[in-house]
Amino acid sequence: MACDEIAPSGSKTLVELNDCLLRAETEEEKGNLEESKALYEKIIKEIGRIREEAKKRVRNRVEWENKLKSYDELATIYYKEGKLTEAKELWQRVTDELQKEEI
Repeated sequence: MACDEIAPSGSKTLVELNDCLLRAETEEEKGNLEESKALYEKIIKEIGRIREEAKKRVRNRVEWENKLKSYDELATIYYKEGKLTEAKELWQRVTDELQKEEI
């Protein structure tokens, strides 16, 4: 994924973007404006891809957290109503989900 690729300072994506930027600047200095423009457009496209993937990951994470919050709230209601088995099952789901996330 893009976020995993770009996070470390020596990541493949970051190295490629930096290399592309240096080439674009070099081509611009040489007066090769079409080549420079193409390289800048490539950079813009890749950054857009990374941004879209980051948005998707954030949306998915928020949905996941909301689901766990709903489970917890429902489990609390069950607990207060004396429905201990149902409450335990939901809290177990939350615990299982959180443990999976740590892996």
